[in-house]
Amino acid sequence: MDSARSFATADVAPFRNQWIDPFLFARQAMASPRRFGAILPSGSALGHVMARMVRGHTIVELGPGSGSITRHLLNGLGPAGRILALELDEGIAAHLQQNLRDPRLTVQVGDASHLDGWLSAMGWDGADSIVSGIPFQSIPAPARDAVLSSARRSLSPTGRFIAFQYGLRLLPTFREHFRRVRVIGPIWRNLPPAYVVVGHP
Repeated sequence: MDSARSFATADVAPFRNQWIDPFLFARQAMASPRRFGAILPSGSALGHVMARMVRGHTIVELGPGSGSITRHLLNGLGPAGRILALELDEGIAAHLQQNLRDPRLTVQVGDASHLDGWLSAMGWDGADSIVSGIPFQSIPAPARDAVLSSARRSLSPTGRFIAFQYGLRLLPTFREHFRRVRVIGPIWRNLPPAYVVVGHP
């Protein structure tokens, strides 16, 4: 059975500025397309769906990018909740930290393949939910497997790994790392349409 749900689907959390600059995301994405996997940030409809899948109070977001999904996560998180957002791109991480300020949110520049080490350093026993915006189809298989293995180790026994993907080519890979996998979508209101993959340890 899932742990107690702490997420809702009301309006998104407030920004210091209303929008995180999509042009910054596009510039960074065009400079490093394999790292980002898309030119446009994920949309609100996708963030809404992913936030509904989240359970628990200790949340990790891998590859938060522009923060469009982070907003939905914060909106549904209770006052005792916490989010670690792990972003590989320093410019994006700095912009997110400056524009989305919330005491429940910690933004770090780091590699998701070392997630279990990050959680240990922060004194976290594990994550109730791990939300991923990493474009797994765009990164080499060894790096992909390292991230998924670290995520699996970092989840609590009743935790969830929630990732969006632009296609289902890697569904067998997710099934290699997680005991049970289900797919939601496609989310047609996102551009491009995306699937949400939910993995259970």
